[in-house]
Amino acid sequence: MTIVFSVDGVEHRCVGQASGGIRQDSRGEELTEYSLKYHPTVSFGGRARQFIASAVKDAEGYYRGVPLTRAGESGAVVEGYLLLERLGGDVNTVITVATSEEAPAPVLDKYKNSVAFEAATDASEVGGDGVISLTHTAAGPDRLAFATNGGMFGSSAAGTSSITYGGAGMSEKFDLNFNVFGGTYIFVSGYTLVAPATGAQTVTATSTGSTFSFNRLAVHSYTGVDQTTPTGTAATNSGIGAGASVTVPGTPGAGSMIVDAHVPYSLTPTVGPNQTERTREFGLFDSTLVTSTQSGADGAVMSWTHTVDDAPNGWVIGAIELLESAGGAPFASNLMLLGVGK
Repeated sequence: MTIVFSVDGVEHRCVGQASGGIRQDSRGEELTEYSLKYHPTVSFGGRARQFIASAVKDAEGYYRGVPLTRAGESGAVVEGYLLLERLGGDVNTVITVATSEEAPAPVLDKYKNSVAFEAATDASEVGGDGVISLTHTAAGPDRLAFATNGGMFGSSAAGTSSITYGGAGMSEKFDLNFNVFGGTYIFVSGYTLVAPATGAQTVTATSTGSTFSFNRLAVHSYTGVDQTTPTGTAATNSGIGAGASVTVPGTPGAGSMIVDAHVPYSLTPTVGPNQTERTREFGLFDSTLVTSTQSGADGAVMSWTHTVDDAPNGWVIGAIELLESAGGAPFASNLMLLGVGK
């Protein structure tokens, strides 16, 4: 089990493990609860990421003077949640949550395993032959990989013909393009693969079209995804102007995750409410590829606002729900999550 503490989108983790049998304290008395506490005070947050984006390493390969964020500091977006991973056997947990050790501990409903974001990698190329690759590493139980290819081509055939992960073909979930003006088209696609190979793997996207201008690729990995029915139905949208949105079908589950991919042209995108931006491949003012995620508990709508840089402009967006894996058979267990939150 892991307590995840996120500051400005940067995750910090405290990990513990419990197994069957009787646990005793230092006095030899039986422990009826397993408690994992995490009290971070200084974390690596958004200011640190911005600093490193333009900083230069010293002769030893280190960044110096990186600004850290204190928990609760004004302006920091702080979130906390509990991640459960079943290593073996049937497990169904009852989670008890309190704001301090002295506070009452209301019992919540039993939880299923929920989808958790693991890692993201992205890359760009200008010109080229329409084939772009990167290396991504996935790990953890009930894995799923999501890949998106997007950019700007001078052809009405702009799109993606295939994406492979470690040599295995991924399944296309959406692929659309939009004619911004004349012979200029932007496009975005989304592909998934259940149980991708662990370790560093090459991911390759092959695009369609005749004149290759800007080509971008982003890859995510997730854990806690149902291995039989991993996704819902994808949704896409396109248009012009200062806002883009797409709504996945149905009512997302509280433990699911919505992932989107968005390509705007002559527009600078800002991620919508309740979403966490995961990647941004910036292309001057043309065809930036951005991705984000949102908990299914926050609804089915994924959105971005835009600063209009020039005209004409346009955008394409696609999204899909990642479905959670089912929990195990009932099992008597209580966990206490203390002092984690905004």
